[in-house]
Amino acid sequence: GPAAGPPTGSPASSPTGTPTAPGPAPGGGAAPVTMAPGVSQVPDSAQVDGFLVSYFAAINAHDYQQYAGLLSQDRREQLTAADFARGYGTSTDTAASVVGISATGPAVAATVTFTSRQQSVPGADITGCTRWEITLYLRKHDGTLLIGTPPAAYHAYQRVCS
Repeated sequence: GPAAGPPTGSPASSPTGTPTAPGPAPGGGAAPVTMAPGVSQVPDSAQVDGFLVSYFAAINAHDYQQYAGLLSQDRREQLTAADFARGYGTSTDTAASVVGISATGPAVAATVTFTSRQQSVPGADITGCTRWEITLYLRKHDGTLLIGTPPAAYHAYQRVCS
């Protein structure tokens, strides 16, 4: 398999199931995912929040295996480790905020804004800092959420950080 990346200063796994308090995380640490006003009242919000914490942790750790574990079977078949490295190999995502959650039958659509910083690639339209608005189409599978395939018309919105 691919060689492991350089060790990072943070532990690879964090305890799960701990309740999240509103507002900033205790101890001054940045809360990885915030909820827009009103969104935290949605029934699926706590589960979506926990999922997104794992999602951004996997990207920021550049951990393909952890990321692949968040994907439905069909999505996992579409994303190789090389695809992941190309897309997220230098990315660090911050300032994630859930701005909308809507249930769509067995799925939950979560709309998230965040900032990603990555190595810019001149000519490939990849800038060093990007503001994103994405919607993840999350399917409930054995009590957990997995990223499913978005509708054909879906596209993410991105703009250069101002």
